[in-house]
Amino acid sequence: MDNKTYLVESERTEKKFPEGIALNTAQTNELSEALVQFVAAADRLDALKRHLIYGAPLKRKGKPGVVKSTLTQRQAEFLHAALGIGSEAGELLQQVIGSILNGKDFDYINIKEELGDSNWYGAIYQRHYGLSDDSINASNIEKLRVRLPDKFKASDAL
Repeated sequence: MDNKTYLVESERTEKKFPEGIALNTAQTNELSEALVQFVAAADRLDALKRHLIYGAPLKRKGKPGVVKSTLTQRQAEFLHAALGIGSEAGELLQQVIGSILNGKDFDYINIKEELGDSNWYGAIYQRHYGLSDDSINASNIEKLRVRLPDKFKASDAL
């Protein structure tokens, strides 16, 4: 499936918020706490990625014994990719937090760069499994057609 078709098909299952979202105090507090924790975790993952993959000094020590001490080549490459995708997600979330908490405008150039970085990390998996963007997009839409068949009725066409 080409990217243009994927963008059209995937939009069928995208939740739209024409009125925005109203949050009560408890929801606001919970969301704020979760966002701060996620970004902190993404920053920590990024620091670990920089240390493990690129040899940068580790700024924070982790708990020993959680991860085995020797990784296979594939485990190391997939860890690199997963840590990268996670840290890029954190950087995208920082854009959202900046807008929600501080009223900052979204930085189009930064968003484009972070999405590109996410794609770069995803390409590690794609090369290993011989996957193309088209095959990934088609598989994702097929999964959504099974999971949410009502969104793909001809009467609901976009």
